[in-house]
Amino acid sequence: MYQTEHGPSGGQYGIGRDEFNFIEIGKNYGWPIILGDQTKTGLETPFLNSGSDTWAPGGMAYVSLPDKDFPQLNNGHVYFGGLRGQTLYRLSVDGEYPDLKEHFKGQFGRIRDVILGPDNMLYITTSNRDGRGSPSPDDDKIIRINPEKL
Repeated sequence: MYQTEHGPSGGQYGIGRDEFNFIEIGKNYGWPIILGDQTKTGLETPFLNSGSDTWAPGGMAYVSLPDKDFPQLNNGHVYFGGLRGQTLYRLSVDGEYPDLKEHFKGQFGRIRDVILGPDNMLYITTSNRDGRGSPSPDDDKIIRINPEKL
C-alpha cells in the first residue's frame, strides 16, 4: 500500500516535508515525531519527502505499464496530484531509489485528484475554485491523460 501525506504547515517546523510512504502492517510512520529525513528507532523514515518544497499531495493512482525495451517486464508508477505544487507527480516505485518526475507544472493549477480509468487513462481534476487557486473562466476541469505519453 502506498500513501502520500501532507507535512506541517508553518509553525516551528516551517513548510514542506510532504511524504510518500510504503505502508506495512504494524509500522509507525512517525509524524510529527520525525519529519523529512530524520530517523528514530521504531519509526519509519519516508521513502521520499519533499524537503523544503511543498507538494500538498492530493489523490493518487498506481499504473503498471510494459517496459518499452523489455515487454515482459512492468514499470510501476504512482501518480499523485499536487495542490500547492500545481503538478502531476510521477514516482517510480519498482526500484530501490525514488525517481520523481514532474508533469504539467503550473499548467492546470491545483491538481486535486488522480485516478486510473477503466480505459487505462489517467483522469485528473483541478481545484482552483476553492478559494486557494487562481481560476480561469473555464475552471475546474477533468483532464484525460495517456500515461504512456508521459
